Amino acid sequence: MDTKQPSFLTRKMRDCRYVVSQDHLQPTVFFVHGYGDDHHHFRELMELAHQQGYRCVTIDLLGHGQNAGIDNVNLDKCIDTLSELLELEGRAVNILVGHSLGGLLVLLASMESKISVIHRITIEPSITKGDFDFFSYIQEPPIGKGHKNLQVRDKNNKHFYHPIYVQNVRRSSKQALLQLKSDVYKRFEELQSLILSSHLPFDYVYGDSSPGQEHRVAIGRYPNVNVYHFKDAGHWVHLDSDDFKAYFTETLQRAYDSDRPFFS
Repeated sequence: MDTKQPSFLTRKMRDCRYVVSQDHLQPTVFFVHGYGDDHHHFRELMELAHQQGYRCVTIDLLGHGQNAGIDNVNLDKCIDTLSELLELEGRAVNILVGHSLGGLLVLLASMESKISVIHRITIEPSITKGDFDFFSYIQEPPIGKGHKNLQVRDKNNKHFYHPIYVQNVRRSSKQALLQLKSDVYKRFEELQSLILSSHLPFDYVYGDSSPGQEHRVAIGRYPNVNVYHFKDAGHWVHLDSDDFKAYFTETLQRAYDSDRPFFS
């Protein structure tokens, strides 16, 4: 177990920047953030993974964070970019972690990739009715309330979303956000069916405070899906719940123990 704090370096894959922990460790955990966000909120999980002996790779989605300047972003381009990153930085043992839209992308990209993936952790991935309701809500009128509603305030002048998320949305490419939300909304049932009929094994993690609880519970009827839920947590389960961090650490440790020959 490595107790040192990891150092990170930025690499470039064509025009796309991504971040890798600077060490010799070979088993790798990939982290993919959600819609309108960036990679920074995975730092604590990356440190936990590093302590368990894992190398860490994370990326800002196209049109987000340090890749906000990339043009003509769409869902397929994001899937292809993530698949390319998995092939480039994947090792003998790989674990994938995705939040929200990132969870959807992790599942779709790993269906395309040829690398060996021993575990997938998806944190409220965009595959249930509750997530579809969110993407409906942010569609442009007359379908929904529109892009600006991601930054609205309540009557007490407080943001409905966490201020850090609002800042990340503002730094993201508007073209990317508009196109991605449109792509997910239009293809939601297609993508959901593709994933759930694929028999791809993954953990589905949700917070007990998130909307659409009945749909999140129901996804557990699929034999390839292991469902975990955490109290006092909303959509950003990995930030809200210490119990999630314990689950995450235990999951990595089990993977480490079961695939120990690859870690030598």
